[in-house]
Amino acid sequence: MINILKMDYQRFKSNKVMYILLLLFIGFQIFGVFMMKQYEEPIEHGGISVSTMNESQFLQLMLSQPPSWLLLYITVFTVYFYMSEYQSGFYKNYLSLKNARIYSVISKIMIIGAFTLLMFVAMIISDLIGRSLFFHHAAIGDLSYFVNLLIGQFLLHWAFAL
Repeated sequence: MINILKMDYQRFKSNKVMYILLLLFIGFQIFGVFMMKQYEEPIEHGGISVSTMNESQFLQLMLSQPPSWLLLYITVFTVYFYMSEYQSGFYKNYLSLKNARIYSVISKIMIIGAFTLLMFVAMIISDLIGRSLFFHHAAIGDLSYFVNLLIGQFLLHWAFAL
């Protein structure tokens, strides 16, 4: 189990597609915040303006807009990561070992969880950068609510990737 996890972790660290996806996501996320600033409309009937939202509210706004770009990036990485092992044919070398299939699946689940966590970190950092650059307001708000929101969204997105 540990050897399969080490192997997948090594493949995860050396995966160039992962770094490209993270950089693309950060760039598009900051660009999305810029476009929100350009086309911000005054809110009528007691709504909250985007420029006055804290990070928890802004995160919910970003994740509620279809399509969820975060899910698309996670899907692309998941398919690429799963299929790269099959395309190289390396999985044939260890699947004959006892319990190797179960360990391989558990290892992939953990690696996809790590990528989902990286995507959330990239999203929060890019949102804070974009909001501080364009809205000059990057408050996080209530920390316990923010952490609960992140944990819930992380688990939901990780479950989607499985």
